[in-house]
Amino acid sequence: MGRYLFQNGNVYFACGDDPTCMTVDDFMASAHVADKEAHVLLVLSTEDQPAMIRRISRAFPRGGIRTFVPYSLALRAYLWGQNLVPAEQPMIVIDNIGDRYLLTAYNTREAVETRVLLPQNAERIAEEVRRSRKNLIEGLPTAACCLLGNDAAVIEVLSAEDKENVVFFETLFPAFEVLGTVRFAVHLMAPEDAAARQRQADRRGLLGAGAMALLMALAGIGYGWSAVMSEQAVDTAAQEATDQRAGGVPALKEVSIVTYQARLRQWPRVDFFDVSRQFMEGLPLESRVSSVTFERGQSDGWIFTGELVFEQKQVFPFSGHGLFTEAVSEAIVIEDKPGLKIRAVFSTCPAEERRAP
Repeated sequence: MGRYLFQNGNVYFACGDDPTCMTVDDFMASAHVADKEAHVLLVLSTEDQPAMIRRISRAFPRGGIRTFVPYSLALRAYLWGQNLVPAEQPMIVIDNIGDRYLLTAYNTREAVETRVLLPQNAERIAEEVRRSRKNLIEGLPTAACCLLGNDAAVIEVLSAEDKENVVFFETLFPAFEVLGTVRFAVHLMAPEDAAARQRQADRRGLLGAGAMALLMALAGIGYGWSAVMSEQAVDTAAQEATDQRAGGVPALKEVSIVTYQARLRQWPRVDFFDVSRQFMEGLPLESRVSSVTFERGQSDGWIFTGELVFEQKQVFPFSGHGLFTEAVSEAIVIEDKPGLKIRAVFSTCPAEERRAP
Protein backbone atom coordinates (compact mmCIF):
# COMPACT_ATOMS: atom_id res chain seq x y z
CA MET A 1 0.00 0.00 0.00
CA GLY A 2 1.57 3.27 -1.11
CA ARG A 3 0.98 6.38 1.01
CA TYR A 4 1.90 9.65 -0.66
CA LEU A 5 1.74 13.33 0.25
CA PHE A 6 1.92 15.72 -2.71
CA GLN A 7 2.99 19.20 -1.67
CA ASN A 8 3.71 21.69 -4.44
CA GLY A 9 6.70 20.27 -6.34
CA ASN A 10 7.51 17.50 -3.85
CA VAL A 11 6.14 14.07 -3.00
CA TYR A 12 6.62 12.60 0.47
CA PHE A 13 5.99 8.92 1.05
CA ALA A 14 6.62 6.28 3.68
CA CYS A 15 8.90 3.33 2.94
CA GLY A 16 8.90 1.33 6.15
CA ASP A 17 10.00 3.63 8.97
CA ASP A 18 12.03 5.93 6.70
CA PRO A 19 10.11 8.77 5.03
CA THR A 20 11.40 9.67 1.60
CA CYS A 21 11.01 12.76 -0.58
CA MET A 22 11.18 13.14 -4.36
CA THR A 23 10.29 15.87 -6.77
CA VAL A 24 6.98 15.34 -8.54
CA ASP A 25 8.77 14.82 -11.87
CA ASP A 26 11.11 12.19 -10.41
CA PHE A 27 8.20 10.46 -8.73
CA MET A 28 6.17 10.28 -11.94
CA ALA A 29 9.13 8.58 -13.62
CA SER A 30 9.62 6.10 -10.77
CA ALA A 31 8.19 2.64 -10.20
CA HIS A 32 6.01 3.84 -7.33
CA VAL A 33 3.21 4.91 -9.65
CA ALA A 34 2.69 1.25 -10.55
CA ASP A 35 1.37 0.51 -7.04
CA LYS A 36 -1.82 -1.53 -7.24
CA GLU A 37 -3.20 0.30 -4.22
CA ALA A 38 -2.29 3.92 -3.49
CA HIS A 39 -3.51 6.45 -0.95
CA VAL A 40 -2.80 10.04 -1.93
CA LEU A 41 -2.93 13.24 0.10
CA LEU A 42 -2.67 16.65 -1.48
CA VAL A 43 -1.70 19.94 0.16
CA LEU A 44 -3.88 22.37 -1.77
CA SER A 45 -2.00 25.51 -2.67
CA THR A 46 -2.18 28.35 -5.16
CA GLU A 47 -1.02 26.06 -7.94
CA ASP A 48 -3.34 25.06 -10.75
CA GLN A 49 -5.19 22.52 -8.62
CA PRO A 50 -7.21 20.82 -11.40
CA ALA A 51 -4.03 20.32 -13.43
CA MET A 52 -2.20 18.74 -10.47
CA ILE A 53 -5.18 16.54 -9.61
CA ARG A 54 -5.43 15.44 -13.24
CA ARG A 55 -1.70 14.70 -13.43
CA ILE A 56 -1.74 12.59 -10.27
CA SER A 57 -4.88 10.72 -11.33
CA ARG A 58 -3.39 9.83 -14.72
CA ALA A 59 -0.10 8.65 -13.20
CA PHE A 60 -1.61 5.70 -11.32
CA PRO A 61 -3.43 2.73 -12.87
CA ARG A 62 -7.17 3.18 -13.28
CA GLY A 63 -8.85 2.39 -9.98
CA GLY A 64 -5.50 2.21 -8.19
CA ILE A 65 -6.02 5.32 -6.06
CA ARG A 66 -8.15 4.16 -3.14
CA THR A 67 -7.97 7.46 -1.26
CA PHE A 68 -7.41 10.89 -2.79
CA VAL A 69 -8.22 13.65 -0.30
CA PRO A 70 -6.85 16.96 1.02
CA TYR A 71 -4.11 16.48 3.58
CA SER A 72 -6.03 18.48 6.19
CA LEU A 73 -8.92 15.98 6.23
CA ALA A 74 -6.66 13.00 6.92
CA LEU A 75 -4.71 14.91 9.59
CA ARG A 76 -7.94 15.87 11.36
CA ALA A 77 -9.19 12.27 11.21
CA TYR A 78 -5.99 11.11 12.92
CA LEU A 79 -6.28 13.68 15.73
CA TRP A 80 -9.92 12.85 16.37
CA GLY A 81 -9.25 9.12 16.19
CA GLN A 82 -6.54 9.46 18.85
CA ASN A 83 -8.82 11.64 21.02
CA LEU A 84 -6.13 14.31 21.13
CA VAL A 85 -8.56 17.21 20.80
CA PRO A 86 -12.33 17.77 21.22
CA ALA A 87 -14.16 17.62 17.91
CA GLU A 88 -15.60 21.15 18.14
CA GLN A 89 -12.52 22.98 19.45
CA PRO A 90 -10.45 25.25 17.16
CA MET A 91 -6.92 23.96 16.73
CA ILE A 92 -3.61 24.57 15.03
CA VAL A 93 -1.38 21.64 14.09
CA ILE A 94 2.33 21.87 13.29
CA ASP A 95 3.53 18.80 11.39
CA ASN A 96 7.30 18.37 10.97
CA ILE A 97 7.81 16.41 7.73
CA GLY A 98 11.61 16.63 7.71
CA ASP A 99 12.69 19.37 5.36
CA ARG A 100 9.76 21.67 6.17
CA TYR A 101 6.74 22.17 8.41
CA LEU A 102 3.04 22.02 7.55
CA LEU A 103 0.96 24.39 9.71
CA THR A 104 -2.78 23.70 9.51
CA ALA A 105 -5.46 25.80 11.23
CA TYR A 106 -8.95 24.43 11.92
CA ASN A 107 -11.89 26.68 12.68
CA THR A 108 -14.01 24.27 14.78
CA ARG A 109 -14.66 21.42 12.31
CA GLU A 110 -13.31 22.95 9.09
CA ALA A 111 -9.75 23.47 7.87
CA VAL A 112 -9.03 27.14 7.33
CA GLU A 113 -5.66 26.75 5.64
CA THR A 114 -2.46 24.71 5.39
CA ARG A 115 0.75 26.75 5.20
CA VAL A 116 4.20 25.47 4.31
CA LEU A 117 7.04 26.71 6.56
CA LEU A 118 10.71 26.25 5.76
CA PRO A 119 13.00 24.88 8.51
CA GLN A 120 13.72 27.48 11.19
CA ASN A 121 14.53 27.45 14.89
CA ALA A 122 11.78 26.48 17.33
CA GLU A 123 11.09 30.04 18.45
CA ARG A 124 10.43 31.24 14.88
CA ILE A 125 8.06 28.32 14.22
CA ALA A 126 6.29 28.98 17.53
CA GLU A 127 5.87 32.62 16.51
CA GLU A 128 4.12 31.53 13.31
CA VAL A 129 1.81 29.33 15.40
CA ARG A 130 0.96 32.26 17.69
CA ARG A 131 0.19 34.48 14.71
CA SER A 132 -2.10 31.86 13.20
CA ARG A 133 -3.85 31.37 16.54
CA LYS A 134 -4.52 35.11 16.84
CA ASN A 135 -6.04 35.24 13.38
CA LEU A 136 -8.03 32.06 13.96
CA ILE A 137 -9.80 33.00 17.20
CA GLU A 138 -10.84 36.47 16.03
CA GLY A 139 -14.63 36.49 15.83
CA LEU A 140 -15.03 33.11 17.54
CA PRO A 141 -17.20 32.83 20.67
CA THR A 142 -14.33 31.15 22.54
CA ALA A 143 -10.68 32.12 22.88
CA ALA A 144 -9.61 28.53 23.59
CA CYS A 145 -7.46 27.06 20.83
CA CYS A 146 -5.62 23.76 21.05
CA LEU A 147 -2.02 23.67 19.74
CA LEU A 148 -0.73 20.28 18.61
CA GLY A 149 2.52 19.15 17.01
CA ASN A 150 5.09 16.40 16.56
CA ASP A 151 8.12 18.68 16.98
CA ALA A 152 9.27 18.47 20.61
CA ALA A 153 11.26 21.73 20.51
CA VAL A 154 8.35 23.77 19.16
CA ILE A 155 5.90 22.22 21.61
CA GLU A 156 8.26 22.98 24.49
CA VAL A 157 8.32 26.67 23.56
CA LEU A 158 4.51 26.81 23.24
CA SER A 159 4.00 24.92 26.51
CA ALA A 160 5.87 27.60 28.43
CA GLU A 161 3.01 30.00 27.62
CA ASP A 162 -0.10 27.80 27.61
CA LYS A 163 0.61 24.28 28.82
CA GLU A 164 -3.06 23.39 29.28
CA ASN A 165 -3.92 23.70 25.57
CA VAL A 166 -0.70 22.28 24.08
CA VAL A 167 -0.47 18.62 23.00
CA PHE A 168 2.58 16.73 21.75
CA PHE A 169 2.30 13.57 19.62
CA GLU A 170 5.28 11.60 18.42
CA THR A 171 3.87 10.24 15.16
CA LEU A 172 5.80 11.02 11.99
CA PHE A 173 3.45 11.73 9.08
CA PRO A 174 0.34 11.36 11.27
CA ALA A 175 -2.03 11.82 8.33
CA PHE A 176 -0.72 8.55 6.84
CA GLU A 177 -2.01 6.59 9.84
CA VAL A 178 -5.68 6.75 8.81
CA LEU A 179 -5.26 5.96 5.12
CA GLY A 180 -7.00 2.76 4.15
CA THR A 181 -9.02 2.65 7.38
CA VAL A 182 -11.15 5.81 7.14
CA ARG A 183 -13.63 6.62 4.38
CA PHE A 184 -13.77 10.34 3.65
CA ALA A 185 -16.75 12.33 2.45
CA VAL A 186 -14.49 14.27 0.04
CA HIS A 187 -12.64 12.55 -2.78
CA LEU A 188 -10.54 14.56 -5.24
CA MET A 189 -10.74 13.79 -8.95
CA ALA A 190 -10.10 15.43 -12.29
CA PRO A 191 -13.06 17.36 -13.77
CA GLU A 192 -13.52 14.82 -16.59
CA ASP A 193 -13.53 11.97 -14.06
CA ALA A 194 -16.14 13.81 -11.99
CA ALA A 195 -18.27 14.23 -15.13
CA ALA A 196 -17.93 10.51 -15.94
CA ARG A 197 -18.97 9.56 -12.41
CA GLN A 198 -21.98 11.89 -12.66
CA ARG A 199 -23.00 10.20 -15.91
CA GLN A 200 -22.69 6.85 -14.18
CA ALA A 201 -24.83 8.11 -11.31
CA ASP A 202 -27.41 9.35 -13.81
CA ARG A 203 -27.51 5.93 -15.47
CA ARG A 204 -27.91 4.33 -12.06
CA GLY A 205 -30.77 6.71 -11.35
CA LEU A 206 -32.47 5.72 -14.60
CA LEU A 207 -32.04 2.04 -13.76
CA GLY A 208 -33.45 2.72 -10.32
CA ALA A 209 -36.40 4.53 -11.86
CA GLY A 210 -36.94 1.56 -14.18
CA ALA A 211 -36.88 -0.82 -11.23
CA MET A 212 -39.36 1.43 -9.42
CA ALA A 213 -41.64 1.44 -12.45
CA LEU A 214 -41.46 -2.36 -12.59
CA LEU A 215 -42.38 -2.62 -8.93
CA MET A 216 -45.25 -0.19 -9.46
CA ALA A 217 -46.50 -2.32 -12.32
CA LEU A 218 -46.22 -5.41 -10.16
CA ALA A 219 -48.06 -3.57 -7.43
CA GLY A 220 -50.96 -2.90 -9.78
CA ILE A 221 -51.02 -6.55 -10.84
CA GLY A 222 -50.83 -7.72 -7.23
CA TYR A 223 -53.60 -5.48 -5.98
CA GLY A 224 -55.79 -6.24 -9.00
CA TRP A 225 -55.28 -9.97 -8.55
CA SER A 226 -56.10 -9.73 -4.85
CA ALA A 227 -59.26 -7.74 -5.58
CA VAL A 228 -60.48 -10.24 -8.21
CA MET A 229 -59.88 -13.20 -5.92
CA SER A 230 -61.58 -11.38 -3.03
CA GLU A 231 -64.63 -10.59 -5.19
CA GLN A 232 -64.84 -14.23 -6.22
CA ALA A 233 -64.76 -15.28 -2.57
CA VAL A 234 -67.53 -12.82 -1.69
CA ASP A 235 -69.67 -13.91 -4.67
CA THR A 236 -69.31 -17.54 -3.59
CA ALA A 237 -70.35 -16.67 -0.05
CA ALA A 238 -73.36 -14.72 -1.36
CA GLN A 239 -74.46 -17.66 -3.52
CA GLU A 240 -74.18 -20.02 -0.56
CA ALA A 241 -76.28 -17.69 1.53
CA THR A 242 -78.98 -17.54 -1.18
CA ASP A 243 -79.06 -21.33 -1.46
CA GLN A 244 -79.38 -21.69 2.29
CA ARG A 245 -82.29 -19.23 2.41
CA ALA A 246 -84.04 -21.18 -0.36
CA GLY A 247 -83.73 -24.30 1.80
CA GLY A 248 -85.40 -22.59 4.75
CA VAL A 249 -82.33 -22.24 6.98
CA PRO A 250 -83.17 -19.34 9.38
CA ALA A 251 -81.00 -16.45 10.72
CA LEU A 252 -78.31 -16.60 8.05
CA LYS A 253 -75.78 -13.73 8.09
CA GLU A 254 -76.49 -11.36 5.24
CA VAL A 255 -73.51 -10.65 2.95
CA SER A 256 -73.45 -6.86 3.16
CA ILE A 257 -71.03 -4.22 2.00
CA VAL A 258 -69.48 -4.25 5.48
CA THR A 259 -68.78 -7.98 5.17
CA TYR A 260 -67.37 -7.41 1.69
CA GLN A 261 -64.96 -4.74 2.91
CA ALA A 262 -63.93 -6.92 5.87
CA ARG A 263 -63.12 -9.80 3.52
CA LEU A 264 -61.01 -7.49 1.35
CA ARG A 265 -59.03 -6.35 4.37
CA GLN A 266 -58.38 -9.96 5.38
CA TRP A 267 -57.07 -10.97 1.94
CA PRO A 268 -53.23 -11.13 1.79
CA ARG A 269 -51.59 -7.97 0.40
CA VAL A 270 -48.15 -6.39 0.15
CA ASP A 271 -47.36 -2.69 0.10
CA PHE A 272 -45.19 -2.75 -3.05
CA PHE A 273 -44.43 0.95 -2.88
CA ASP A 274 -43.06 0.67 0.66
CA VAL A 275 -40.95 -2.36 -0.31
CA SER A 276 -39.43 -0.66 -3.37
CA ARG A 277 -38.69 2.53 -1.45
CA GLN A 278 -36.81 0.71 1.31
CA PHE A 279 -34.88 -1.38 -1.21
CA MET A 280 -33.67 1.72 -3.09
CA GLU A 281 -32.67 3.43 0.18
CA GLY A 282 -30.35 0.53 1.05
CA LEU A 283 -28.42 0.53 -2.24
CA PRO A 284 -24.69 1.32 -2.00
CA LEU A 285 -23.74 4.40 -4.01
CA GLU A 286 -21.12 2.36 -5.85
CA SER A 287 -23.70 -0.08 -7.29
CA ARG A 288 -26.33 -0.23 -10.01
CA VAL A 289 -29.48 -2.37 -10.16
CA SER A 290 -29.22 -5.26 -12.62
CA SER A 291 -32.59 -6.92 -12.06
CA VAL A 292 -35.54 -7.00 -9.69
CA THR A 293 -38.16 -9.77 -9.29
CA PHE A 294 -41.21 -10.02 -7.06
CA GLU A 295 -43.14 -13.29 -6.90
CA ARG A 296 -45.52 -15.18 -4.66
CA GLY A 297 -44.06 -17.76 -2.32
CA GLN A 298 -45.48 -21.19 -1.64
CA SER A 299 -47.35 -19.86 1.41
CA ASP A 300 -49.00 -16.46 1.93
CA GLY A 301 -45.72 -14.60 1.40
CA TRP A 302 -43.88 -12.70 -1.29
CA ILE A 303 -40.24 -13.24 -2.34
CA PHE A 304 -38.24 -10.18 -3.38
CA THR A 305 -34.97 -10.67 -5.27
CA GLY A 306 -32.72 -7.82 -6.40
CA GLU A 307 -29.34 -8.12 -8.10
CA LEU A 308 -26.70 -5.35 -7.86
CA VAL A 309 -23.56 -4.85 -9.96
CA PHE A 310 -20.42 -3.00 -8.80
CA GLU A 311 -18.28 -1.21 -11.37
CA GLN A 312 -15.20 -1.46 -9.14
CA LYS A 313 -13.79 -4.74 -7.85
CA GLN A 314 -14.64 -3.80 -4.28
CA VAL A 315 -18.10 -4.87 -3.07
CA PHE A 316 -19.88 -2.71 -0.51
CA PRO A 317 -22.58 -4.16 1.76
CA PHE A 318 -26.30 -3.64 1.28
CA SER A 319 -27.60 -1.42 4.11
CA GLY A 320 -30.81 -3.29 4.82
CA HIS A 321 -33.28 -1.74 7.24
CA GLY A 322 -36.99 -1.83 7.89
CA LEU A 323 -38.50 -4.59 5.77
CA PHE A 324 -34.99 -5.57 4.59
CA THR A 325 -33.47 -5.99 8.06
CA GLU A 326 -33.51 -9.77 7.66
CA ALA A 327 -32.62 -9.75 3.96
CA VAL A 328 -29.97 -12.26 2.85
CA SER A 329 -27.05 -10.99 0.72
CA GLU A 330 -25.12 -13.36 -1.56
CA ALA A 331 -22.00 -12.51 -3.55
CA ILE A 332 -22.46 -13.21 -7.27
CA VAL A 333 -20.81 -12.38 -10.60
CA ILE A 334 -22.77 -10.48 -13.26
CA GLU A 335 -21.33 -9.46 -16.60
CA ASP A 336 -17.86 -10.47 -15.34
CA LYS A 337 -18.26 -7.96 -12.51
CA PRO A 338 -18.79 -8.54 -8.79
CA GLY A 339 -22.31 -8.19 -7.51
CA LEU A 340 -24.77 -8.93 -4.75
CA LYS A 341 -28.05 -10.82 -4.76
CA ILE A 342 -30.48 -9.46 -2.16
CA ARG A 343 -33.29 -11.84 -1.18
CA ALA A 344 -36.07 -11.02 1.26
CA VAL A 345 -39.31 -12.77 2.17
CA PHE A 346 -42.24 -10.63 3.29
CA SER A 347 -45.42 -11.52 5.10
CA THR A 348 -48.65 -10.53 3.37
CA CYS A 349 -50.35 -8.79 6.25
CA PRO A 350 -51.44 -5.18 5.62
CA ALA A 351 -48.78 -2.50 5.64
CA GLU A 352 -50.24 -0.89 8.76
CA GLU A 353 -49.68 -4.08 10.75
CA ARG A 354 -46.13 -4.51 9.46
CA ARG A 355 -45.22 -1.01 10.56
CA ALA A 356 -46.62 -1.53 14.04
CA PRO A 357 -43.94 -2.03 16.75
